[in-house]
Amino acid sequence: MLIKLYIDNMFKHQDVTFDFQLGLTGIVGPNESGKSLITEAVRFALFGSKALRGLTDEYKGLHVE
Repeated sequence: MLIKLYIDNMFKHQDVTFDFQLGLTGIVGPNESGKSLITEAVRFALFGSKALRGLTDEYKGLHVE
């Protein structure tokens, strides 16, 4: 279960922490607000650079915990 996600240096998300509650979590927001980047950060945390959508060079300095 995912409880907390920390993202730094990922395009729109700079030094941000997301805390998830027990149960089902929905990520909502307007277009271009970075919702897909959050799911990409989760995939990166679990599976490494193979899970990134773009070239690895585009993600220099990316830090996810």
